[in-house]
Amino acid sequence: SKKFKEMRSLVLGYKEGKEGEISKLNKELEKFKKMVEESQNVYENLLDKTTKSLEEIIKDTESSSKVQ
Repeated sequence: SKKFKEMRSLVLGYKEGKEGEISKLNKELEKFKKMVEESQNVYENLLDKTTKSLEEIIKDTESSSKVQ
C-alpha cells in the first residue's frame, strides 16, 4: 500500500510536469503563429507598395514616351 502511494505520487508528479511543459509549448506556439501572421501582413503590405510604385513608374515611362 505504501509502495502504491509512492508510485501514484510519482506518476501524478510526472503528469503535472508534462502538462506544464505542454502548456508552455502551446503558449510558445501561439506566439510563433502570431509572429508569422504579422510577418505575412508586413510582407503583403510591402508587396502592395512595391506593385503600386512599379505601376507608377510604368505609367510615367509610358507618358514620357508618348510625349517624345
